[in-house]
Amino acid sequence: MSTPGDDVTTEQDFLLRSLDDLDTEHAAGNIDDTTYRRLHSDYTARAAAVLRAADAESSASRSPRLPRSKSGASKSGSGTPLGPTSARRRALTVVGIVVVAAVVGIGMASALGPRLAGQTSSGNTVSEEDREDTLRDAVTEAPDDPQARLALARFLMARQRFPDAFEEFSTAASLDPTLAEAHAYSGWLLYQAGEPSLARPSLEAAIAADETYPDAHFFLGVVALRGEGDPARAVPELQRYITLVPTGVQSDQVRTLLAEAVAAIEVNPSP
Repeated sequence: MSTPGDDVTTEQDFLLRSLDDLDTEHAAGNIDDTTYRRLHSDYTARAAAVLRAADAESSASRSPRLPRSKSGASKSGSGTPLGPTSARRRALTVVGIVVVAAVVGIGMASALGPRLAGQTSSGNTVSEEDREDTLRDAVTEAPDDPQARLALARFLMARQRFPDAFEEFSTAASLDPTLAEAHAYSGWLLYQAGEPSLARPSLEAAIAADETYPDAHFFLGVVALRGEGDPARAVPELQRYITLVPTGVQSDQVRTLLAEAVAAIEVNPSP
């Protein structure tokens, strides 16, 4: 008889494989861009919910975690978004499962329907090593292709290989500054590593690239509220997310954060 924990793990594995398979199918030209974005949002949101459930279950049966260490990176007023690469990578090694668990998705229904874990939509079983090899081969063949970098970054983040994922997101953003997703997740990983001052420029770059990209507003709202202690700055970002995604999977969570920010302003109003 399976336990609730086994069910969570099975569902988690299925959703993470589905994200990988989706990247493979899109790269092969079997799925158009619109369908890809819709399905990627759905699988990501569902994976986030499952991972939060797994984390809550494991938290109930283990001792409290040690606090995450904070890097002593300097805060520059010159607007320079990133410090030395080695420092960023050291900071990112402390990121836990919460990064994946907090990934935001729009949450639309899957158009392909259920399929067996480990299968592509064509029914072929692909190993995890083969998926990574395919993604890395695409980067090797076209190192200046931002979409290839982005696909590899998603794969690495789903596997909790956060420093490597950050490098690929950052490279994709530098290759194509219009990629809001690459900027947004570079910033989100920096924030989760305890670097809100470094996260903000990347998140602002994401919004500059695409003002309608909801994840960037969510992340920036969290950075302002929790990372910078500035609820007044968080409110418009969280409101913008709700405007863009009024009924998404994460919308209730964002409304809760928005209420928290508004209450904080009422208690401690700015001069």
